[in-house]
Amino acid sequence: MIEGRVSSDLQPIVELRLLDGDGETRVTQAIIDTGFNGSLTLPEPILVSLGADRIGSERALLADGSLAVFDVYLIQLEWFGNVRRVEAALSDSFPLAGMSLLEGSRLRVEANRGGAVEIFPQG
Repeated sequence: MIEGRVSSDLQPIVELRLLDGDGETRVTQAIIDTGFNGSLTLPEPILVSLGADRIGSERALLADGSLAVFDVYLIQLEWFGNVRRVEAALSDSFPLAGMSLLEGSRLRVEANRGGAVEIFPQG
């Protein structure tokens, strides 16, 4: 299970364990964003610390209806005890965990300040 808490401004936040090129773990927090169909967004300092490789760019439709182009990197993270490779879009915002990352999982959120956030493997 992956755990977190609902923030004081009602954002569900979980801790993610990212792996750098040497296999060392770097812990970061990410907001669960069910309106984001990608895997992750990460700011440049985190991508640099991971030694992540840029694999291209991707166009995305944002919530305000505008189109944006994001550089995309390949990263590794621990996911239910396994190492998983996912794409992470470069973003200047707080890291986001999207629906592609959660696919095949079950999300439980106690929707109140300080409430539990839990991600379970499905099955």
